[in-house]
Amino acid sequence: MLEGKPNTFRCPRCKGKRLVIYDESFDCIDCNLEFEKADILLYDEEDILSIEEKSRLIDSFKKK
Repeated sequence: MLEGKPNTFRCPRCKGKRLVIYDESFDCIDCNLEFEKADILLYDEEDILSIEEKSRLIDSFKKK
């Protein structure tokens, strides 16, 4: 369980609160993106990437 913030999350992208909460992440129903809960504690909202965006970023650095 993450410490430091109450268990009330909102989507850092669309600011929506219609979420599906998992152990370490949550899905936003409105914008269809998944975010890691730990990022909410570590970064400013405007600096948070979705799990999908992180994956694409990492893939762009892989050799082809």
